[in-house]
Amino acid sequence: MTNKSTDNVISLPNLFDRHVILALKAKNSQDYERAREHLEQALALEPERAEIALELLMIYHDLELHRDTVALAERMLQQEQGELTDVLRMYVISLIHLEKYERVCEVLSRLFAEQALSPTAYQDFFEIYLSCETLLEQTTDDNQPERSLVGQQVHDRLEADADYVVKLMRGLASGDFDRQLQAIEQLKYVERPESIEALKHLLTNRAADPILKTFALNALKALGESGDVHVYKWGGFRKTKVADTPDFEQGLGESAQSVIDIVTNTTYDNDPMFSSFALQLWIEFLLAAYPLYTKFDRVGTWAGALHLATDHALNNQSSISEVAEQYEAPVDKLLECYQALELMLNLEGR
Repeated sequence: MTNKSTDNVISLPNLFDRHVILALKAKNSQDYERAREHLEQALALEPERAEIALELLMIYHDLELHRDTVALAERMLQQEQGELTDVLRMYVISLIHLEKYERVCEVLSRLFAEQALSPTAYQDFFEIYLSCETLLEQTTDDNQPERSLVGQQVHDRLEADADYVVKLMRGLASGDFDRQLQAIEQLKYVERPESIEALKHLLTNRAADPILKTFALNALKALGESGDVHVYKWGGFRKTKVADTPDFEQGLGESAQSVIDIVTNTTYDNDPMFSSFALQLWIEFLLAAYPLYTKFDRVGTWAGALHLATDHALNNQSSISEVAEQYEAPVDKLLECYQALELMLNLEGR
């Protein structure tokens, strides 16, 4: 593009700069969802930009997207991006909201041992450590965990607002993934027939995200449900027992864990961060695929397919034949597994 009066070339901002500019405009207008979208795209283009990662982390935190906050903060901590105490504070707060008290204690105790924090920060985080240690150890007389922090917050809101359950139901029916997920995470503490009915209805809603349906199954399990239900996923209804629903955040299961272990062992020396991205994709796939896939017989082949999927998500060039050789997987079976990952992770839409 040229200026007709001077014939000088007018440089247009590149795509990264454009996303940053639009993100800042959206943030200034308090349109945090749009700011989030542009920051995510900017960071995907230049993942080493610590200031963009920190800005996105704050947006996640402000929107109470705790799982996104944890995932990004872990990556930033591993890559030493951003001010340690700022990243750590948002990371720890989100872990507490997710009731991952043990993880908080693990991370903080390691940082204490490494003397990585200033004296002031140490004091602040040590108090958090003690609180999480107490929450972790607290049990009722019958050896069942006391009401969690989130559970207590939901209980308090129910007492203060008679319509709070209705608001959660609206969130569940909103069609917005984040609002629906937040509603599910709270409804699992609302032991009422209408909560159970709403969660079961979500399972059969053809338009609902498959990942949300697995979270809904876990919520039903937390509410004491255990029997058979029908879940609509990937073009058909699947019968499953609520009691059998795994909690992938607590453990992947033997065969699923073997898949990620193989990827880690294969890639760690050349790219220590690769397996972290692969793990995020793998958990997302497990959530989306359940109950279609519960065990994995050809773990090496699935590991190779996950490697290809991670390369795709990271915009890396990869050769199917080389990956097949690397993981000792038949090419046809590798592609079969990759197609399942491609579909359920919507790789083409990323």
